[in-house]
Amino acid sequence: MHKLLSQLCQTALLPMQFFKTTFVFSAGMLVLMITGSVFAAASDVFITKADDGKTIQAIVGQTIEVSLPSNPTTGYEWLIRGNPALLTFITSEFVADAQGQKRIGAGGTQKLRFEASAAGNVAIVLDYKRPWEKDKAPAKTFTVAVEVK
Repeated sequence: MHKLLSQLCQTALLPMQFFKTTFVFSAGMLVLMITGSVFAAASDVFITKADDGKTIQAIVGQTIEVSLPSNPTTGYEWLIRGNPALLTFITSEFVADAQGQKRIGAGGTQKLRFEASAAGNVAIVLDYKRPWEKDKAPAKTFTVAVEVK
């Protein structure tokens, strides 16, 4: 009887111990994911139209996001001039303004993302132009100096 009771307890405890271990591990991973994304988001550098002509600081590994007004229905978009060494281009996306999402031809914001990949000084120069008009001057130019440490 004692042997049977002992085996029964061990069999019942094994899944319970597995559940506790799995739960603690899952909870720990969840905490790490939440705090990791909070710190990652807090460390991004956000640049807007108001930063034109300014110098900003970044740290190697940070994401730099440039958000500028845009209206791709006109054919215009922000294009990177040259190759901003020290920065790795990640992506460019257009986000429609909330009030314009239901209106054809409404503007919004173009977001260009870069990663600071090496230390040094570099300029991000963006031209607002139609990509097929190679010989035409841009309608607007945006420049920001970046000091990567």
